[in-house]
Amino acid sequence: MDREEISERHLIIRRAMIKYACDFLGRAPKTAKDYTESMERYLPRFMEKNMGIYVYSIYDIFDLEQLQNIYDKIKNNNEWMQYNKRSHGSTFTSGLKCYIQFIQSDYYPKTKQGAL
Repeated sequence: MDREEISERHLIIRRAMIKYACDFLGRAPKTAKDYTESMERYLPRFMEKNMGIYVYSIYDIFDLEQLQNIYDKIKNNNEWMQYNKRSHGSTFTSGLKCYIQFIQSDYYPKTKQGAL
């Protein structure tokens, strides 16, 4: 499966995260959509190339400490922050911050067994 494709589980998470960003954080729908697109399409490639972290999707990471660590590494690396701002309008860091808050919220979709 190509990274450009997205699983049904990831679609459910995407829709819930967009709703969370709009409803709870007051983001415009386009901004919320930009977060998800950047995190789905570009952040995993960036993490693989620059951090040696391989995931199919950012939605496959549930560990808050790991997510915070990724966020902090980008924020604290001037070259990466410039790339984040220039190429992605800061959606890596904004999207990660939103995702970290989202997975701790009631908006995060859960099954009877826990996370999707």
